[in-house]
Amino acid sequence: YCPILERLVCSLMLKSRNSGKKIKTIAIVKHAFYLLHKTTGKNPIQLLVDAISNCAPHEDSLMLSNSGQKKARSRRCITL
Repeated sequence: YCPILERLVCSLMLKSRNSGKKIKTIAIVKHAFYLLHKTTGKNPIQLLVDAISNCAPHEDSLMLSNSGQKKARSRRCITL
């Protein structure tokens, strides 16, 4: 059981012709991971984790309020 794969499958089921068809969506993801493994020779789950970590934001906005005045400040996010 991998929560990242579960979220991927559930997000693919939202709005498409595979809406609500979980077994069919799992088969599509398995086939895509098979093709990734055959073409790259690497672990496809690790490739997915690396892709998610590369697309994570590096900077986030933060709202600070001081005596009724609100200011937007940017801050650096910590990546795991």
